[in-house]
Amino acid sequence: TTAFITIITMIGYFQLFAEPYVMTQGGPMNSKLSIVLLMYQQGFRFPEPAMYGWHELFDTVLEEGGFERLPTLKTETLDSIELNYIKKFPEQRLSLSFNLFHNAYKDRLSWVWFKRDDGYVQPAGYDYTTNRVGWVGSYVNIDGNEYVNGGETVLSFTPTDNLYLSVAYELLDIDNRDVVRYPNQQLKVN
Repeated sequence: TTAFITIITMIGYFQLFAEPYVMTQGGPMNSKLSIVLLMYQQGFRFPEPAMYGWHELFDTVLEEGGFERLPTLKTETLDSIELNYIKKFPEQRLSLSFNLFHNAYKDRLSWVWFKRDDGYVQPAGYDYTTNRVGWVGSYVNIDGNEYVNGGETVLSFTPTDNLYLSVAYELLDIDNRDVVRYPNQQLKVN
C-alpha cells in the first residue's frame, strides 16, 4: 500500500502543470513551480500562436507578391545553470533573492524588425510588403547557439496574503548583440 500511495502521489504531482502555468507561470519567486512546469520552462519552447500570427501575415503578403516565404519556425531549446540564494525576513514579510545564471539557447525564437538588406526577406519583397502593410517584422529563429549570462536581485514584500510587491534589478550579457530584444540592464516592478 505504501508503494501504491507513493506512485499515485507522484502521478498527481507530475500532472500539476496547467494551474501554475496559466495562473502564475510558477511565481511569485517560483513558489508555485512544479517539476513539470520547471522541465517545460527549462527544456524547450515551441513557437506560440502569437508568433505564428505575425509570421503568417507576412508570409501571406510575400506569397501574394510572388516572393519567398519566411523561414519556418523551429523549436527553441535551452540549457540553463542557475545559482540562487534567498533570505527571508518573516517578521517584516520581506524576502531578498540573488540569482546568477548562464543560459545556452539553440535556435532562439526572437522578434526581428526586418531591414531591407538583412537577408530575411528579399529586398524587392521588403519594398512590396512595406508598401502593403507599412512595416515588416516577425518572430524568427536565431540560428545556432546564443549565450546569456547575468544576475538578478529581487526584493519582495507581502504586506497581506493577497498583495505582493517585488522590485528587481537585472544585468545581462548577451553574446549576440545583432539581435536587440531588451536592454542589458532592467528594473522590474510587479
